[in-house]
Amino acid sequence: MPLVDAKQGGDLIKRIVQIRKVGAMEMIAQDYEHGHSVQKSQMTARRWRTQAAEQGDAQAQYNLGVMHEKGIGGPVSME
Repeated sequence: MPLVDAKQGGDLIKRIVQIRKVGAMEMIAQDYEHGHSVQKSQMTARRWRTQAAEQGDAQAQYNLGVMHEKGIGGPVSME
């Protein structure tokens, strides 16, 4: 007996793809933050990180909080 039916399996695959996409956004942010294979841009890193954080990536949320606290890539914001 399968652990999930076809519909549940399809939903699970869609969720995995979404998680990996969000993780990729944080990886792109890190590339811009550190200048890996792209021109270093804290503002661009902050934009990518914001997108990932808004979609629930915990690491991006933490890193974005640090950026806001220190004013990296934009104004200091404690919100």
